Amino acid sequence: MLVYCCQLLPHESYSLIRPYGIFTASKITIPTPIPIDYGPEEGFRMLTELPNGCLELNDREYTYSLCPFKSVHQKSIGSSNSDPGTCIGRWGRWLESDEYEKSYKVFVHCGDSNHLTSVNEPSRCEYVMQLITPAACSEDPDELFKKLHPELIVGLILGFVLFMIRKLHRPTLINTIIAGITAIVFTPYYFYLNNESTEYSSYFIGFINVFEIITLYLFVLITSLDIGQTTLNCDYGGNE
Repeated sequence: MLVYCCQLLPHESYSLIRPYGIFTASKITIPTPIPIDYGPEEGFRMLTELPNGCLELNDREYTYSLCPFKSVHQKSIGSSNSDPGTCIGRWGRWLESDEYEKSYKVFVHCGDSNHLTSVNEPSRCEYVMQLITPAACSEDPDELFKKLHPELIVGLILGFVLFMIRKLHRPTLINTIIAGITAIVFTPYYFYLNNESTEYSSYFIGFINVFEIITLYLFVLITSLDIGQTTLNCDYGGNE
């Protein structure tokens, strides 16, 4: 999970001395522009290509608008489209620690589409938003597919070992029991290895997971049974 912080612009007070009195004013300190970090391989640049440029979420009485790498605005529900609302945060940088007293944190999660799920204000001047986006997915389906095969290869090797045991010793019942125990033990181990890989996988990848498991079990069970083996006693000499 990635997090970034929209830092509120800091304000700095100063006094201006004029011949007829002292005037107090405030100025906004504009940070020096720095190149935007779009994440590994600039994967989050896709968030700057949204159709409307921003993502919106209605939460109770407010509409929150997140313009990635730019700003966050808040306005009352029902306001006119021409009303930009109040800017409650501007893009600062990727968050590494809770060092800002005033901040807008956006927690980024992997998902199939770009959308906001929730906005909370746990404390005054501190906002937390949840953003779902494909940009946060660390791997594509092709990479997930490649990770499925090592476990299948392990199962095939195990099946081959049982096959050789059957050929040498032929303890059919024992091999069947071993195959069953292997299936029971291998199931949680298989899903443990693929937990992170299949969490965000598509239905197709999920189908491949099930298909591999069924194929593995059938292979192990079939190779552990003496199917089609019979003993033929042939008397070639013949008795007359």
